[in-house]
Amino acid sequence: LARFRSEEKKQNARLTADDAGMEIAEPEPETQAKPKTLRQYAAEFIRMHKSLPHRSDDSVRVYTQITTAFLAQSKAGYPDDVTQADVIGWYGWMKDKGYSDRTRSNLYQSLRGWLRYCGLDPSKVIDRGTHTLMLKYTKRTPNMYDAETVAKLIEHANDPDEALLWNLAYKTGLRESELRMLTRHDLHGL
Repeated sequence: LARFRSEEKKQNARLTADDAGMEIAEPEPETQAKPKTLRQYAAEFIRMHKSLPHRSDDSVRVYTQITTAFLAQSKAGYPDDVTQADVIGWYGWMKDKGYSDRTRSNLYQSLRGWLRYCGLDPSKVIDRGTHTLMLKYTKRTPNMYDAETVAKLIEHANDPDEALLWNLAYKTGLRESELRMLTRHDLHGL
């Protein structure tokens, strides 16, 4: 309302000046602020996620990895410059680095969140078919061993520790990656 009244007074002054044959010097139009670069958006995005109470250090690390890699692979300096080719190039770079299909899919979804933060609509940057391909990954089924196979593995183990490991894996259902992270502390009390 205050802005409206101010503009109304300015318009009345212009009309009065025109009637008197005078000319009012208009102020220079305000210069528009420079648009933010992708690097600035990335820094803000990471800073925001570090400040959020529910975010883990791991998620901040992942977002840092995503934005850093995208900025390194893309030629775009501003959000409006981002193209589908930039996103595909980044995705291909991850494949070349040996990321699994599932990891690339997860990171791609996180990249879309960052692009939204930058003011872009990812569905306008990436066509539906390409989007679908980037989301897909092959679900691997774990190797299942029956009781007889596990018994043979335990019987032919090189030492008692290896036999114990096979027995533990079979009885708990731990995956190989989980067994690798197992420590003596985790087994305390068993």
